[in-house]
Amino acid sequence: MKLSCGLLAGLLLCLGGGAARANPSSSGFTTFETFSSYAADAFLTDHASWTTSDQWLNNGIVLGGYPGNGNAGFLGGLYGGPTPPLPVNLNRSISYDTTQNLVTLRWVQTLANPNPDDNVRDTFGWAVKDTLNRTLASIQFENGNFSNTSGTQNFDTQVNVYRGGWDGQDLTGSNPQQAVGLIQRGGPTVFEIAIHTTGHTFSLGYAPTGGSYDTTGSFNFVNLVENAPVGVSGNFEVGTLTALWNLADTTTTGTGYLENGDPVTLYTGAGGNIMFFDNLAVKATTATAIPEPSSLALLGLGSLVVLGLRKSRKT
Repeated sequence: MKLSCGLLAGLLLCLGGGAARANPSSSGFTTFETFSSYAADAFLTDHASWTTSDQWLNNGIVLGGYPGNGNAGFLGGLYGGPTPPLPVNLNRSISYDTTQNLVTLRWVQTLANPNPDDNVRDTFGWAVKDTLNRTLASIQFENGNFSNTSGTQNFDTQVNVYRGGWDGQDLTGSNPQQAVGLIQRGGPTVFEIAIHTTGHTFSLGYAPTGGSYDTTGSFNFVNLVENAPVGVSGNFEVGTLTALWNLADTTTTGTGYLENGDPVTLYTGAGGNIMFFDNLAVKATTATAIPEPSSLALLGLGSLVVLGLRKSRKT
């Protein structure tokens, strides 16, 4: 009986501790998208790595999109004209070493509004999806008038963080540093989102680039969310990084027709709001998982069994 209890305790401790046991290792970021090979008139979706739900293809390449820093990709209303039902999703597939359990994605971006006096601001954001197209985590850039906690500086964009999609659990404010989760439109900012595939968590940070567009470098990140739960349960692999776009003005203007003759509802634009982005990079590492509640329960039960065995031996 003692032997079986000992085996049970050992098994429970192994099961409970498995999620928390790992030896961290590190490797550098690999840039997987610089847009340097794209033609000036190319849609991003001309390349097999990109797909979109926007049948009007409001995406593409801007030559020298960041002044003096080469090409950049964009999503938004640069071309003007009508847009189909929203949000528009621009998906970029991700490849990484799936034997690693911490997948970190980086990119640099700028939110632009060519007509700042129209008081219309589209909503942009990003999402990370798994290979089953389930949304793990997402961020949204809310436009308006915001002040920092001391009231000494005003900002026009706030970063909101969600477990799952934009209609999922709002994690904004879950980290005290969210109070400074504010950025200015028109200023390049680097974002980093780390997805823990075995710990089922994600972390999100951002930093001003200081003019640098090399996302493989070092930045002083403000961490808005740390080890928050992702929006799915069970096993998953990171599949895509998705740029999102929602118009501020969705007044119906009529019905249009695609090249194949299918009808589509058209909406008005919002003044050419755009999100530029560049230098998408990925890093996959092995990291210690934070025990989930079930693992913690197993650890506790295993410890109780061990204590019981010790007491019985003493008596």
